Amino acid sequence: MLTVLFNSNKKILVLGAGFVAKPCVKYLRRVPTHLITVADVSLERAQKVAGKKSNTQGIIFDVTRQDLLEELIRDHDIVIWYAAWNAILTVPS
Repeated sequence: MLTVLFNSNKKILVLGAGFVAKPCVKYLRRVPTHLITVADVSLERAQKVAGKKSNTQGIIFDVTRQDLLEELIRDHDIVIWYAAWNAILTVPS
């Protein structure tokens, strides 16, 4: 997996902006060509974790919105789930 992350440009979605997300995003930013989106129910938290780098953005998003979640996941190559484990209703196909 790490080889895949460091050998190509990826659109990466990080769902949740809690305690563990920040070091993960910092690690992922080592590849400046990755486009990283941090999504959280708190826009302030998402933007704080995303930081002020040009390849990261923080957005407000509620993972319980199944219809929008599937679309958001489809738009990214890699999804990292840090949101609450019970927040998802069904696994998107």
